Amino acid sequence: MKKMPKLLLAMVVLFFATGFILLPSANASEYLTPADACFDLNDGPKQERTIELPDGSTGVFGIEKEQADVAPIWDGYYNATDGNWKVYFYTGVLDAEYWISIKNYNITSWWGHKASSVGAALSNFSKSFSSKRTKWSFLFTGVGGMASATYTLGAEINGSRLHTYLA
Repeated sequence: MKKMPKLLLAMVVLFFATGFILLPSANASEYLTPADACFDLNDGPKQERTIELPDGSTGVFGIEKEQADVAPIWDGYYNATDGNWKVYFYTGVLDAEYWISIKNYNITSWWGHKASSVGAALSNFSKSFSSKRTKWSFLFTGVGGMASATYTLGAEINGSRLHTYLA
């Protein structure tokens, strides 16, 4: 029976220590700073760029065309940019993605936004959309509310170039 309080104390300490390990600093906005990557949609149906974050960890920006929209090369000419594309940013601590539909170098719709995090809660989701730009914002709050920051995963199209960013 005397071991129970010690075990309970050890579990509480472990729980809080894990939260501090998952967020490298007390300020979440120091963990993920504005980052971006540009892609030429004509360069293929799946593209990724790995970037180094200020804390030394890495994040991955990527785009991926929906498989049904990828035409075989023997079909002749087609507009490689048109179709449905997934826009994503993954770090392992924070992962976010959504889909956009592109037609004639314009964004015509977007949907399917998802995000997940380890050691943090995500809330206060908002979105904006135009023919050239999409933005999806959310509040990232660390364990116990010890750190929070608002992030925006965005995409802007200019011709066949798609600029993605996390700000």
